[in-house]
Amino acid sequence: EGPAPETRSLQSVLGTVRRRIRAYVAVEGAAATVVAAGCGLFALLGLDWLFEPPAPVRLLLVGAALLFVLGVFYRRFVRRLFARLADRNLALVLERRFRTLNDALLTSVDVDDRALPDIGRSLLAETRRAAATKLHSTALDRLFDPRPRRRAVAGALLAAGCTAVFALNFPDLFRLGVDRLLARTDEPWPRRTALSIDGFVRGERVVAEGADVELTVRADTSKHVPREVYLRYRSDDGVRDEQLMDQEGIAKPGVDVEQKFKHVLRGVSSSLTLDVFGGDARLRSLRLRVVPRPQVKLRVACKYPPYTRRADGELEVTGTLPLPQGTIVTVLADANKPLRRVEVGRASAAASASPSTTIDVASGGEPVPHFVYAAGRLDSDLRITFDLHDADGIDNRAALSLQAVVDQPPSVQATRKGVDLSVTPQARLPIVGKITDDYGLERSWFEYGVDGAELRELASKSPVERSREFALAETLDLPELYKSTQPPAVGQMLSVVVKAQDARSLPDVPQGNLAAGEVLTFTIVSDDELLRLLEAREIALREQFKALIDKVTRDRDSLVGLGEKKPGAATDGAAAPPAEDGPRFNREKVTVDQARSHGKENRAETLAVAAGFAAIVEELENNRVASGESLRSRLANDVAAPLRRIGDELFADYETRLTALQRVVDRATIDAPALATTRAEALRSADAVLVEMHVVLNKMLELENFKEAVDLLRSIIAMQREIGEQTKKQRSNKLRLLQD
Repeated sequence: EGPAPETRSLQSVLGTVRRRIRAYVAVEGAAATVVAAGCGLFALLGLDWLFEPPAPVRLLLVGAALLFVLGVFYRRFVRRLFARLADRNLALVLERRFRTLNDALLTSVDVDDRALPDIGRSLLAETRRAAATKLHSTALDRLFDPRPRRRAVAGALLAAGCTAVFALNFPDLFRLGVDRLLARTDEPWPRRTALSIDGFVRGERVVAEGADVELTVRADTSKHVPREVYLRYRSDDGVRDEQLMDQEGIAKPGVDVEQKFKHVLRGVSSSLTLDVFGGDARLRSLRLRVVPRPQVKLRVACKYPPYTRRADGELEVTGTLPLPQGTIVTVLADANKPLRRVEVGRASAAASASPSTTIDVASGGEPVPHFVYAAGRLDSDLRITFDLHDADGIDNRAALSLQAVVDQPPSVQATRKGVDLSVTPQARLPIVGKITDDYGLERSWFEYGVDGAELRELASKSPVERSREFALAETLDLPELYKSTQPPAVGQMLSVVVKAQDARSLPDVPQGNLAAGEVLTFTIVSDDELLRLLEAREIALREQFKALIDKVTRDRDSLVGLGEKKPGAATDGAAAPPAEDGPRFNREKVTVDQARSHGKENRAETLAVAAGFAAIVEELENNRVASGESLRSRLANDVAAPLRRIGDELFADYETRLTALQRVVDRATIDAPALATTRAEALRSADAVLVEMHVVLNKMLELENFKEAVDLLRSIIAMQREIGEQTKKQRSNKLRLLQD
């Protein structure tokens, strides 16, 4: 048995209400979804037009918009459309909207007739009929507020209409916007203002660390030219700033193609992200990538010329590198980053700059951080420049300066020893000195000649080959040199020069460097003339020695009164009061200081006089003066040797005594006994020096008398020789007369 007619009528009304509610929700939810989709689309297009974010950001925004639309669709359509609408809920809605039902509908829905007695069922049936009758007579359209649905539908129509109008009237822009939102293109939006920036490839520009970067923005004058262009940047270090770019001149539309705006970033040290704003144009997310400049560490592989006798090797380059002339140079370079190519320039002191050459550093197409350059033979100073081009497009220059060290000629230092400017024809000529060369000597020799005649060559007897320093000590024997030719005569001038040649050998200069020492000249004199010259030197030395004895005597006498007490002074040896002894103490100190100073000077002068007499002895020996043997022996044994002993021994003892005396007088108080003792020792030492000096002086005077006797004997011999020659002439004349 089915439901009662009044129940079916009531359920029919509730079913109608339920369907109409769902239709209302469906229309409103669909319209809200369309509005959300339209707003989301135009919001995305607006944001993309304003900021032109990169593709990943655009996709993220599109995803967010889709989530928003799906959320609206779910909340406003799906969840409301499929919500459960129970009869009681519908009854409550109807009761609240239509007060004339007087809870009849709610009672009809809530009360179950199966639990009622018959009278109750009758009353419930009557209530249901009354509720159904009232519902049938009620306009159910009044149950719904049409304004929200109208607004939603109007919004949906507006969103759809705007989209349609935009798509139909601006199909290219609409297509560009959709393609950009879907990341199918990165083509920028068309603007009233067209800006471009120099040097950026695909939004990136690579610059060197620490460089000053000039940014140039160009505005197309065929479009709107902005009054101001701003540069906004942020560094990887977190620094942010915004700068107004400088306008360069005023471009005239139709005449000038573009208007330039510039700005210089000084000393860029970290990478930057740039945005440029001008008019409605935007250049966003430009990347200024900072990389280090290419730098190289240079080494030089050297193959030295044979004459240097140096082993081949490598040298680190720290500045101008000096190398021997003729060295074969190869440059080895290690870079701090991969290089693509290197342009090499050369400038030599001996030639003009040569055209640059290019080294393709990339190996198999891949840049590498090293290269090798064969510079060749170093004949003159050379400057090599390396223009480095790295894989980032950054350039830098490195330079190498090579100094060609020319092999210098040998240094020849030669002087005479044991002879002076005048020599006899039978003399020996000792030549001493030093010959040096930076890499090694090949040979040395003597050249000699008389009165400007052609010089003769005499090889050195000492081996010098490959020596860097050679001590010269050789003797030229005049009779041996002129054994087969006419020896130099008295009055002629003999010249001797020492020469040397080093081992330099270069392809274009196979011969070594030549060098000559000072030309040594000798005047040839007779034995008698040489003796007269030596006698004059001896007299000068003797006079010097006499003056020296006087000086030593004065110094000795200055010590005699040292430390003596004034009348009335204390005699017990105790220290005198400082006020009384202060001036005397200072005077004694000065006296001893002067004696010590004079003693050192006198000793040096004594040794100099001894050396002077020794030089005379050497000259007599080297000049082979026939009549000078006795003189040589007496000078050597009686004068030179004793003078050296006086200087080396006696003066040394004298200085020791004066030093001891100095220590006594330097004390704060005077020790009279010590002063007397040391003074006496100093005086005895000075007396010993003077005694020996007078002995030597007497020998000099005896030698003078001996020379006078020798000179008298020579004059007698000369007179006898002259008388003999006159006698021979007279006899010859008598014989002629007898023959006639």
